[in-house]
Amino acid sequence: MPLPAYAGDKVYEQVADRIFKPFVESFKPQMLFVAVGFDAHWNDPITTLGLSTNGYFTLAQKVTALAEEHCDGKIVFVLEGGYDPMNVANGAGAVFDALSKQGLSHEAHDPNPHKEPDCESRIEEVRKWSSFQN
Repeated sequence: MPLPAYAGDKVYEQVADRIFKPFVESFKPQMLFVAVGFDAHWNDPITTLGLSTNGYFTLAQKVTALAEEHCDGKIVFVLEGGYDPMNVANGAGAVFDALSKQGLSHEAHDPNPHKEPDCESRIEEVRKWSSFQN
């Protein structure tokens, strides 16, 4: 889903809950494959998105829970991108923590310093196109 600059933890969580989750529930996959790119971190040198390490952890928890509910826990995470070594290390650690069902072991304390955009209308458009309206 195309997102505007500085879309971060709150926006990604809305997308996960309101678009990705209903899609998984309607599709009923046998396994989830997640291409996780840490270039969506707000501090990545070549992007302008807004996830934090905690945001990656929350998203990994959500997608892992969906795999448990719909795929008997079958899930694969594949590293796709990220151009700041610390963001990649922190993000990968956050995903491993979510997979092992423990708390975030290394809080990076890296909240998005930018104001997140309001993506409500965009999310609703995608839900409408995808027939996920209430």
